[in-house]
Amino acid sequence: MEGPTLDGWLEELAAGTPAPGGGSAAALAGALSGALVVMVARLTTGRKPYAAVQARVDEILAEANTLRAELRRLMDEDAVAYARVGSASKPAKDDALLGAIQTPLAMARRAARLIALAREIAEIGNPNARSDAKVGEMLARAALGAAVENVKVNVAMLSRPEMGKALVEETERLERSVR
Repeated sequence: MEGPTLDGWLEELAAGTPAPGGGSAAALAGALSGALVVMVARLTTGRKPYAAVQARVDEILAEANTLRAELRRLMDEDAVAYARVGSASKPAKDDALLGAIQTPLAMARRAARLIALAREIAEIGNPNARSDAKVGEMLARAALGAAVENVKVNVAMLSRPEMGKALVEETERLERSVR
């Protein structure tokens, strides 16, 4: 982690301040999911029993690693976006909220993709690490659910919630797509 250590970040989360908050924690869950998918792919790579799926395992590894890094970045972006909402004047509040919604929306998209990758690596990867892939899927599901909740809460805070209707619908589609 860049910035504070994990212990330091957990202390910041527990500090009783608005940020970092649930959105940043959701992104962390997603980043942890990505790291587990990468781990399982690496425990599969280069082993004879998986030679037939090696090319796909390499693709999963690369994509999950990218998603992990993006979700790590979104941990910080969520806190910054929330701070903008808190400091925005009333006329600018909707713009700040619409901007803040983009971060959990990005989390939701990435978490949904990680669910699919975790499922796939659990099926084709090293069976000794299957439980790690399953935990990765669970963490991605938690990240997705939390991101959807943050989108809905932020949209509800808009002076005209219909401005965010399409964003809520997208997150709900993402949730349905991974059932």
